[in-house]
Amino acid sequence: MQSLPQSTILGNLTLIETFEQYDIPGLFSCKNRSGQHYLALSEDAYASTWFYLPVSPQKLDKIRFGKTDICEACLTAEDGFLFEVVMSGDDTIVKSVSCGEIQEDRLPHRGKRLSVPENMNAQH
Repeated sequence: MQSLPQSTILGNLTLIETFEQYDIPGLFSCKNRSGQHYLALSEDAYASTWFYLPVSPQKLDKIRFGKTDICEACLTAEDGFLFEVVMSGDDTIVKSVSCGEIQEDRLPHRGKRLSVPENMNAQH
């Protein structure tokens, strides 16, 4: 996996929990030093384009425990936007994307939910 983007508008990120992994983590949570949590999901198999959804710890728990579907969480982000991150070599481009602008086919299919047991606590 390419390392988490650092020194961007997202802040300096630390991995919290990996939900899906193939050759690389494809869906995971992370947070920055100020405590902003993100749900990060890879748009493509090459892990060059990512979406970072800013979430509150409460919203992240709803996603983790399958109470909110991932696509719906992205389309109804708490602050109305998510970040598109393109990583290519040493270059990282981060741009804010309004929920109304995101094309649904770039997100996990509707109905996709995580199923972390509720007794599994992540390091918020």
